[in-house]
Amino acid sequence: MRKPPAKRKLKDFFAPRDATETSRQGQGIGDIEAVRQMVTVPAKAVRQATLDAGTQQREAVGRLLSGAATQDDMSGIASDFMLPMAGTIGKAAKPAANAAVDALIKTYHASRSDVPFSKFQREYFGTGAGGNRMGRANYSTDRFSETVDYLKSMFKGLPSEIVTQKGNVVPVPIQMASDLKAGNSSVEEISDRVSKYLDHLRSKPASRSQFTEDRRLNSIGDQRELLSNLQRILGEGVGEVRRPGTIYELGLDVDPKTLLNFDKELIDQTPFVQDAVQSALNIGSSSNPRDLIKYRDMLNRGIRTPEGSQRLEDAGIQGVRGSSQMSPDTKNYAIFNPDRAGIQRVMGILGMLTGAGAAGKASQTPSKDKPRRF
Repeated sequence: MRKPPAKRKLKDFFAPRDATETSRQGQGIGDIEAVRQMVTVPAKAVRQATLDAGTQQREAVGRLLSGAATQDDMSGIASDFMLPMAGTIGKAAKPAANAAVDALIKTYHASRSDVPFSKFQREYFGTGAGGNRMGRANYSTDRFSETVDYLKSMFKGLPSEIVTQKGNVVPVPIQMASDLKAGNSSVEEISDRVSKYLDHLRSKPASRSQFTEDRRLNSIGDQRELLSNLQRILGEGVGEVRRPGTIYELGLDVDPKTLLNFDKELIDQTPFVQDAVQSALNIGSSSNPRDLIKYRDMLNRGIRTPEGSQRLEDAGIQGVRGSSQMSPDTKNYAIFNPDRAGIQRVMGILGMLTGAGAAGKASQTPSKDKPRRF
């Protein structure tokens, strides 16, 4: 005779609050805190609605539970309980939603593409500038101004484009495109400034230095070409200003204690990170010289490889944080799971372009016809 299967305790179906997403999915278990909140909010609303009810309402509920409820009972229950309870649940859920948003770490990410997308993907990890210093991940920083400066320096000297009303694409410097996009200058004003500067260059006497004279002649040639492009735009009209680069405001859904601090030795990391590194890479947090060398080697080389980053992620480390090389007060983040880097707003150098919802029409799916993003 077969023995009946052993009964599992309720707690066995759930993971502790600090369990990693990978372990929960692998074992098919849930988040007990999420379930608790899901059950508690409606339960409190039902209890309060019952306490507030009068004798007739409580008797109607009694008939409903016994199976003897009438149509009038059902109508009364709907008006006296269900609608008020829905409002109570909504009010209880709103602060929880706001608290969840406030718990996100706000950062900014710069992309070389001016085509907004709504979601980051692993396929683009490693295609940006920086050499994966803190691992193969999604990179962002907590300082908006540094993101702007980074994007400007990336496109310094490179042309933006103006699509005329006739559909022709004309290259212009990025600063001119930015001025036009912001409404700081018109094409007529820019053309007038370029024309005056060209006259100034032409009026200067030839230099005795061949190097200086060559620079003057090259500048004259560049300004002639720019003036010709501006005159073409004036003749055909501005249809669209395309300026390379997009800035994304992110909300990082990560637990700070699971982030490896790139600026600290392993012994100074959180206990969670120390255990994860020990589990993933067999590197102890002691002052043993071998462990110190292995840890430094992991930071300098191992974390840059897809395998190294993946092993840390599998061990529960959600990403890496560290000080910016340009500004020690700025914090940079490298998040391994792109789903944890949620896009809140999409902006250009000049300000917001669109909300995250509107950006959803554009994807980050790899394509030969689309510019690479990082």
